[in-house]
This record gives sequence, structure tokens and C-alpha cells, in this order.
Amino acid sequence: CIVIAIENKFGLKYWAGCKEDHVGTYFSGLEGYPEGGSARTFTRTGLERIFKNCGVDQYSFYYPYPDYKFPTTIYSDRRLPNLGELTDNIRNFDRDRMVLFNEKYVFDGIIRDQLFDVFSNSYLVVIGREPETCYVKYSNDRAADYALRTEIADTPQGRVVRKIPLNEEARKHILGMKRSYELLQKRYEGSGLDINPCELAEDESYAWFPYEKGITLEELLDECLEKDDMDGFYRLFDRYVELVSYGEEAAVTDYDLIFANILVDGDRWTVIDYEWTMEKKIPSREVSFRAVYCYVLEEEKRNKLNLELIINKLGITQQEAEEYREKEGKFQKQVTGKLKS
Repeated sequence: CIVIAIENKFGLKYWAGCKEDHVGTYFSGLEGYPEGGSARTFTRTGLERIFKNCGVDQYSFYYPYPDYKFPTTIYSDRRLPNLGELTDNIRNFDRDRMVLFNEKYVFDGIIRDQLFDVFSNSYLVVIGREPETCYVKYSNDRAADYALRTEIADTPQGRVVRKIPLNEEARKHILGMKRSYELLQKRYEGSGLDINPCELAEDESYAWFPYEKGITLEELLDECLEKDDMDGFYRLFDRYVELVSYGEEAAVTDYDLIFANILVDGDRWTVIDYEWTMEKKIPSREVSFRAVYCYVLEEEKRNKLNLELIINKLGITQQEAEEYREKEGKFQKQVTGKLKS
């Protein structure tokens, strides 16, 4: 295979105020390099024109995000970004930039209108046989014990999700996911909350899970906020609390049962990520508060939520809420160690 990693001439960040990487001026790539120079970047169509001229007809496009220099996630035509996923946009380390608009909101519109392959900041093209991997997310801004990558792959047996340790220290964390599945399956059996099954590779080098279809609960809640449908929002939230609270007496808790980790497909709710399962009893109101707290922190548009109402719904005092916030800070420090996201 030949692998090409290159900026997209029409990448959204260049419209939003990032300087062109090679000549260091604003909008020069968009304008076709009017001041000259030897370097050139291309659109997807421009690259495909080159491939065609070279007699190449077997290639796969991938989309590194935020860009190909320091990607945290790599998408493909088989697994494009979902609404709300592209939030990490201030990632130019080599030059100053302007911020002309909020790229996250523009990316959401681009995703909705299926134009992401036109405006992706970078391309990663594999010329030759198509790899089975169609998505990768790197969780490497963590302590070594928890560093991993998550990938989606199309295998002869069907689409699967793999959690793969990035070093030897993280293997224990990965292997523990099988036990987490078994404990959570036992706790939530009969609740209506499904746990995505976990299996270990024969050589125990990674954990794998069936690929589940559906929309994240986070996306459904965002839709309610966008439509100002607070009744719909609280119906979903009340259902979440009801499901999370099931089997509360059990000495097992998925501490990271945030809205993004639950897929909804009709009446079926499935937990798809439970790597932070703890073998101890934690009140469901604390888990629910943490889910709302993380949800609001990630997006300023969610500030319209009445947190006082939610705290009252959960029966949490202001002192308890403050204690939960402090606990969250300690948890984040444990996960990241000496690294900073």
C-alpha cells in the first residue's frame, strides 16, 4: 500500500482562521496560492484526479481529526462523524490563528448535510487493498495504565469494536472489561438496560464487542434542547435514572454511565462502554449527577438546562453536589496521571 497524509485545501479550519500550513498566510490555499510557492494541497476531488491520471482505481479515504499531524480520531466513509463529536478544534500548535466562527456548530451542519468529506481538515488515503478498520479513536492522553485505542473493524464475521492497549501497563485494564461485563449483566438483568457483550481475543491482546446500532442518548437529549422540548428531555432523563437505579444494592457500579455511552434503538437501551466499572456500591443519584455534570460542561448550549431542577429531581443537596464535583476532579486526575488532555 501507499499511504498519503495531507492537508485538505478546503479544510474547515482554514475558512475559520487557521493559516495555510506551508506558506503561513491566511486563506492562501483557498485562493489557489496567488503568491506562488512550491507547496500545494488538494481537495478530495483534486486527489482523485491525480490517482486517475496515475491509473490508480483502488483507494480508501480516511479523515484524521482534528488533522493528520496530531489526530485523536480517524474516520472513514464507512464510519463518518456523528453530530456533536467534533469539538476539539483549537489545535494549531505551529502558528497563530484567528477564530472567525465556532467550528463545532459549522461541523454539525456539514455532518447533517453529508459534506464532511469536502471539509475535513485532513485526508489519510490508503492506495491498495481497503483496510478492515473503518474508525479509530486514541485515548492516549491518560496515565499509562489506561492508555488504549478503540477501533471499529469490518471483519468477515461482521462489524466489531475492539479496545486495544497501547502499552503493556494497560493490558490489565483491557482484560478487566470482560469481568465488568459479567458483573453489570448480572446487576441489570431484567431491567431493560442491555450491556453490550465483551469477549477477549484468544491471545488476550484486546477486548472486542459486537457493533451496536442506534443513536446515543446524548444526541437525543441534544435534539430535545434544540427544539426546546423540555418535556421530552425530562422523559428521557427520567427513564435514564430509572434504568441506572436498577439493582442499586449490588456492589458494582459503572461510574462512567454518561449519556454518550448509551445507545437508544427504539425501546432498546444498550450500554456500549463500561471501562470504568467499579466493584463497589455507589448511589445511582451520584452516577446520574455526574452524567448531567459532564454533559453540561462539554457544550455551552446545554447551559439552558435548569440544574437546580435536576438536582432536586435526584434528591441531592447542594453540599452533596459540591462533593460530587470534587470527586470528579480526583477521578479525572487518576485517569490522566501526569498528562494533560
